[in-house]
This record gives sequence, C-alpha cells and structure tokens, in this order.
Amino acid sequence: MNIAFKWHYNDHNYKGVCSQSIRSYNIYNRKADWCSKINLKAKINCNNPTQVWEWVQVRAKEGMEWMQDWVEEVKKGNFQWDEVPPCYEAGIFRLFRVYAGMDTQAVCPACNKKIITSNYCAKCEMEFEKALIKSKPRRITRELELKGNIALHTTRLPGESEPDRRIFGFFAIKDVEVWIPSSQEHRGRATTIHANRVESLYIHPEIWQRSKKAPKLWQYFRGEKKVEEMKWGTGLFRYIPNEWEEGNPVRDALGNYGGVRKFLEDLRDSYVELGANNKEIKVIETHLNRILSK
Repeated sequence: MNIAFKWHYNDHNYKGVCSQSIRSYNIYNRKADWCSKINLKAKINCNNPTQVWEWVQVRAKEGMEWMQDWVEEVKKGNFQWDEVPPCYEAGIFRLFRVYAGMDTQAVCPACNKKIITSNYCAKCEMEFEKALIKSKPRRITRELELKGNIALHTTRLPGESEPDRRIFGFFAIKDVEVWIPSSQEHRGRATTIHANRVESLYIHPEIWQRSKKAPKLWQYFRGEKKVEEMKWGTGLFRYIPNEWEEGNPVRDALGNYGGVRKFLEDLRDSYVELGANNKEIKVIETHLNRILSK
C-alpha cells in the first residue's frame, strides 16, 4: 500500500522557507493553520533563523516530535542550526521525513471532557475563560504496510481548486516509526515515515508546475465510496494502491488502472519528453519494475 500527503504550496522546492508573498497567501487565502500559528500567534518571522531556532528548541522540549528530530540532526552535525525550518513543508526534501501530524481538541478544565464551544461545558454547565487544548499524535493505521512502497507529495498552486491538486514528488519509503499513543507520562509520537533519499524524487518544476501534462492526484486516485468526487476532506493523508483492480468503481471512473503505476508511467514519459538525464528516469523505472514484478 502507498500513501499520498497533502501540503501547502511552497515556492522554494520544499527545501526552504516560503517567500513572503506565498506565506501571506497561505495565511490569508488558504487559511493555513500552522502558518497562522507561527506568524500571527507566536510572532515568529520565518525568515529569521535565530527566532525560528529558539522557537523550535522550546517546542522540542514540549515534545513536538518533528522539532525534536531537527534538534537531534543539528546535534549530530547533519545540519546547521540556521538551516532548521519552521514547518513541515520547508523541510520535506531536506530531512526526507514526514509525520502523520497531531489532532487537537478543546477540553473542559474541570471534567477533562471534549467540548464543542471554546468557553462552555454542557456536562459541567459552566463557563470558563479558556479551554484546555490537548494534542494527540495521529496514527497511520496501515503503517506496517507502507515500507518499501511510495509516499506521494501533493499540493495546489495559488488560485487552484482541489481538482487541480498536483503531485510534486515522492518518497521511496525506507522505514516507518510506528505510532506511540499519548499517556500521562509521554506525549506520544505520530507515525513517522523515513525516505530512501537515493530512490526518492522531487519532480522537475517544468513538469509538475508548468507542463500541461502535470501529474494531478485525481487522475490516479478517487475515494471508492464517492468516485465522482475529487475531494480530500479532513486529514493529512490518503491510501493509494499500486493500481485499481478490474471491476473496482474507481478504475471505471478513471478509465484506466490508475494508481501509483499509472502515475509512474506518465511521469517517465514526461521526463523523456523533457530530455532529462537518465538518473531521474532510472529512479522512476526502479519503482515501476517493483510494481510490475508483483
């Protein structure tokens, strides 16, 4: 089983901090929660490495796993402190690691139960100044099926709608750190995917951004219950097979076997048309051959 992730648009190839214009777009147009937390609530300037590093260290001590990992990478000498990004997107193709994320919910400070409104608990019949915000790590329930397969990375360019969601790269999944549930003693850890750098690929911008044949998620994937919808819904990830089997409603809706196999075949053709070197094509064919041999 493969997996697809959705990300906000990053104009530095998912290897660095967004420009100010894209950051503003993500905050005010896309209503990106994390961008708002950093820039508007924490008052962190993403282009100020000192501010970012100090903030990352504080959040790492609070138990945020991806920040803990960046701090550890700096300690090992794999990165300099001023290279540490403030968000997932800015480090996808630097750290070659992705996380399932966290679920947050407001709870009553008196009974510790989930509440619907931010300042009232129906069970306790009381109002309070501020709810407690609790976080718990997300689990990719099929995490044990992912090793040796592919993680697709998807986004939308500014102004695009969900049916336009593009695939800008993929990870060859080398290893998976399984989910650790939160407890009173431990904050827990979200499912974490580690990539094989050599067999992973950030797709050439001429293909994924500017080509009329740019690979789009909904060319290869649909939800089986509502195949006509091109809708992500909630959550950060979706499962995607190597290909859809005959008789599956998704295969009928797509008009072909779709899945990761069709994506890789189309991507290989795009690289050939671009006149790219054999390195990228060999990476693509490595994964195609793995799928076809099954």
